[in-house]
Amino acid sequence: MEIGRDVEIGHSKIDERGKIWLSRRALVKDPWSEAREAFPEGSRHTGKITRLEKFGVFVELADGVEGLIHVSDLTLKRIEHPKEIVKEGDTIEVVVANFDSRNHKIALHPAPPPERANEEPQKVTRNAIVKVEVIRGEAAGVVVRILGVTGRGARGFIPGGQTGTERGTDLRKKFPPGQILQVKVVDIDPRRGEPKLSVRQAAEDEERRAHRDYRQQLAREGGFGTLGDLLAKKLGR
Repeated sequence: MEIGRDVEIGHSKIDERGKIWLSRRALVKDPWSEAREAFPEGSRHTGKITRLEKFGVFVELADGVEGLIHVSDLTLKRIEHPKEIVKEGDTIEVVVANFDSRNHKIALHPAPPPERANEEPQKVTRNAIVKVEVIRGEAAGVVVRILGVTGRGARGFIPGGQTGTERGTDLRKKFPPGQILQVKVVDIDPRRGEPKLSVRQAAEDEERRAHRDYRQQLAREGGFGTLGDLLAKKLGR
């Protein structure tokens, strides 16, 4: 800095001897002071990948403000390092999953592509009924994507015994990619945060609801009949 040059400074403090401490830094606005309003949870933004680490990807959202996409949230595929699918300097669409004001941390997820932007968000909790899209069938079960969910929470698995199929069924043929299913959340992996799902239990729940509704209708109408009679009536037979 040149001697005699005028500069703007801010008052920092006055010590016990009456000495005034000045600082240019006091005039520099903290970029995180307005970040909470600029990047609320659930909002969508375009960022630039600044660096890759084995545990995730750092994304610059604004000058001095970065967020992190954990490697487990980056893709539904299992990968060892983010460099397998992205590189530094890439532009990426993200959604804010969590904002930690105290520690200046923002957790990000890759934003859904345009064709999925209108999917209705679903809450993934134990015993919830959710809609999923088949990614692929495997010998041990079916890998699916939960509609309207981002990050690792969108990745689900239906074990073979929970598919509602006979033993020995070729799950690759029975569940082609893109098929939409209604499933029940049986459990959630506490370490990975991924749900274990069941087609069979969702169907059983639906059958119980139908039977309950049938009995309630009989009680209201004071009539008799079977569940088959009710279904036939609804179908106009």
